[in-house]
Amino acid sequence: MQRRFGRCLRAGLTESPWVPHAQTATIMRQMDELRAAWADIEAARATLGWSPSTTLETGLWALLEHVVLELRAER
Repeated sequence: MQRRFGRCLRAGLTESPWVPHAQTATIMRQMDELRAAWADIEAARATLGWSPSTTLETGLWALLEHVVLELRAER
């Protein structure tokens, strides 16, 4: 990753050909959504005593699948 950054920097590029700005922005939005969902779950636990019926690992795999499908749809 650092080598690619160095190559881009030396070439004067403002955007990586490997990870374009749009893809980075999409990933950042999805990470924000994940953090918001986590905050909602923690609030529900504290306020209602509710816990999700799926494991974090299963939920993250489902989110990853969703992200992959969104990225494919953008192409």
